[in-house]
Amino acid sequence: MNVIAKAGYLGIDESNHGRFPEIFVAVHSEFDCDTKPAYSLSEPLETIYKKQIPKVKKKRNIEITDIVKKRDFKYLLLTEDYKDRFGYEGVRAIAYAELIKSFSPLELVLIDREIDPMLRENIARIVHPLPLPDIIAESNADHRYPVVNMADHIARKLFRYYQPFKNERAYLKYADYMISPMKSTEYAPLVEVRPSRRSKE
Repeated sequence: MNVIAKAGYLGIDESNHGRFPEIFVAVHSEFDCDTKPAYSLSEPLETIYKKQIPKVKKKRNIEITDIVKKRDFKYLLLTEDYKDRFGYEGVRAIAYAELIKSFSPLELVLIDREIDPMLRENIARIVHPLPLPDIIAESNADHRYPVVNMADHIARKLFRYYQPFKNERAYLKYADYMISPMKSTEYAPLVEVRPSRRSKE
């Protein structure tokens, strides 16, 4: 008898917001309470500010396993060559799609950033032949949804762990949670995004 995997929920956030190397983190949960918004977008701003889920202060010494507890997480670290080839929106499509694939099947994905129709289409191309789950993408989702707040906390912790992003250090502590994406050339037929120009220093 085949066992059907239980669909869960995914919260995604990133560490460096457009600067590279960029770390994208996904927290997987089977608890629907992790997807319940802390406030309604129709509430007055003063009420929203009071209800926002706070970010954990940097000085708090806590292990990632203590953040996720009975949940799971994975992450990608994408370097600048991906951005040079696909642009930042292409990098986001790759990261979101690979994280979604690694946890499928999913009922809902919550992303801490708005996405446009082209980005959604590119995610679907990379995820194919798996079905694309429902996606809610909002600015400040890390203040609104518990599962995204966890992803934000882990992304910031991993970013500090990987500093200064030099090869001579062995980053073994979280290696089991890292997803290795395909080579950038292998996404070319899938992600049709103009490469961004390298900024001149």
